[in-house]
Amino acid sequence: MILYEDDNKLCIYNKDEVQLWDLDGDGESLPYLFEDEFFEVKDKNVEGTYQSLDKVYINENCQKYNDDKRSRMFLLDFQQCFRIYKGGRFDNEFVEVDNLGDEDVQVASASFSSDSSMIYIGDTKGRVLYINTADGKSAQAPTVLYNLMTA
Repeated sequence: MILYEDDNKLCIYNKDEVQLWDLDGDGESLPYLFEDEFFEVKDKNVEGTYQSLDKVYINENCQKYNDDKRSRMFLLDFQQCFRIYKGGRFDNEFVEVDNLGDEDVQVASASFSSDSSMIYIGDTKGRVLYINTADGKSAQAPTVLYNLMTA
């Protein structure tokens, strides 16, 4: 579970579903579900199976620097790929990355820059990658920013 937008919204997820709830912040209204999405991401290694959703990352900084709520982004980390959605819902896919250069490499952590123009991704190979999101168009594959193994 992740609280966001001044603790007025709640993200709940499991291996194949993400739910977004509005808590309405006034303490008098009942929470309501405004987004419920099931994800079936095929496993490329085992035919007929699907990858599990491991973690969800949300950019918390978008309200501080931009009044446009469409800049809200979610990074959904599956076992061998990740997807980024813009706009506060899951109907606007920004980018999907099948793997991080190697099928055995997975996302270890992710973070958004303070102005939400970059997404930084740490992987299990010891690299820090980034995706530029400032152009508002589909991003390219991640670029290696730093490699712990060669530093």
